[in-house]
Parts: sequence; structure tokens; C-alpha cells
Amino acid sequence: MPLAVTSLREAVALEPDRPEYRLALAKALVAQGHNREALPYVNDVLRQEPVHGEANLVLARILRDTGASTEAESAYYRAIFGRWAQAQLSSRQQARLELVAL
Repeated sequence: MPLAVTSLREAVALEPDRPEYRLALAKALVAQGHNREALPYVNDVLRQEPVHGEANLVLARILRDTGASTEAESAYYRAIFGRWAQAQLSSRQQARLELVAL
């Protein structure tokens, strides 16, 4: 298991109430091709903040890759219209492009 995933697992275990750690772990797992394992971490973030733009984008990509295109489309819309940090607005644009390609 890559060091980043191991370190992020430790961070989540030490500070389970930090959604940014859960999302970072989910993204690292997705990057390693472990979508099924990443899903609970993304869902935890979305339970706390359903309009979290980046978490919805990660969810949309997981759903797209598993063939759940209808659910992926909904997640892409939530990502596009969700809350994003100012520095992440290019990711919102990426979500739009991915939705069109879906």
C-alpha cells in the first residue's frame, strides 16, 4: 500500500472528525484504483456536508467508473452547483466537462 494512503489512514484514525482527511484518503484510494474502498469515506464527508463540491466530484467519478451513469450524472450536478473553495474553481469547470462527456 502506498505511503500516502497509509499516512492518510493514520490521520483519519487520529482525527476522525476532520472531513478533509477523509476526502484526501478517498482521493488517494481512487488514484490507486480502489473505488469501492474509497466510497465510504466520500459518503462520510457528504453526510456532513451534502453540497461539498469536491466530494461530489469524487463520488461522480466513482459512480461513472462503476457504470452507474444516472447516479453519476446527479453527483456531477451536485458537484457543479456545490460549494467550492475559491482556489478550486477550475475543478468545478472540470466537473462540467466530465458531465458533458458522460
